[in-house]
This record gives sequence, C-alpha cells and structure tokens, in this order.
Amino acid sequence: MAEYVWDVLAPHYGDGDILPHPDDDLTRDAHIDPDEVEDMVADVFSRFALPQPTVRHPESVPEAMTIPAFARYLDGRRNALRNQIAPPAS
Repeated sequence: MAEYVWDVLAPHYGDGDILPHPDDDLTRDAHIDPDEVEDMVADVFSRFALPQPTVRHPESVPEAMTIPAFARYLDGRRNALRNQIAPPAS
C-alpha cells in the first residue's frame, strides 16, 4: 500500500524537488482536492477487486488525513473488505 500511496502522491510534490513530510495533510499541505482523495480510494477498491460502495453502504472517507493516516486508512479498508468477501475456512 505504501508504494501505491507514494505513486499517487508524487505528482502533487513536483519533480522530486519537494519530498512529502509524514505530517503533511493531504488537502491542506499537499493541496489535493477532497474529490481526488475519494477518487484515490475508489481506485484502491478497483485495483484490489473490493466491493464498491453503494448508496446503501457508502464509503466515508475522513476529510483530514496525514500521509501515513491515509496509507493506514486504505490498508485497513482493504483488509476489512477482503475479510468480508473471503471464503470461509474449511
């Protein structure tokens, strides 16, 4: 998940002249639009073949997140949803 987060955040930090800081807030410091953060979450759902949110079961993306919190959020959602769709152990 860390590699994914690095890949999607890198364009927001220029050509490598500015490195992200772990305390950077996605919207305030990296200037990423909240809709784009939601698009990143949707991309993770698609990449890992996770059930897509629905009107009945929406995904609530926290508004203020640091880079490590975003990575933990994505990893936690991926693991939780994988456990929901995993076949029962025999």
